[in-house]
Amino acid sequence: MKDLAGSIKKDKSTVTVLVEKLIRLVYVKKERAAGDNRITYHSLTQKGLDLKPMFENISKMLFYEAVNRMDIIP
Repeated sequence: MKDLAGSIKKDKSTVTVLVEKLIRLVYVKKERAAGDNRITYHSLTQKGLDLKPMFENISKMLFYEAVNRMDIIP
């Protein structure tokens, strides 16, 4: 969780709450490492992966909106 929080520049506690919610909603699954129970892996479920096209579309729309706004700035 520390690595994920660092990569998106958010507090670990904030990311933990969000990831736990995604687990409850079955978008993310959590697995312990076989050799070391202190290590936890998180990955998208099929339900989470199915959202990828929607997020790609949203990202494109936000990008184009930002570019269009730059065109009108003097």
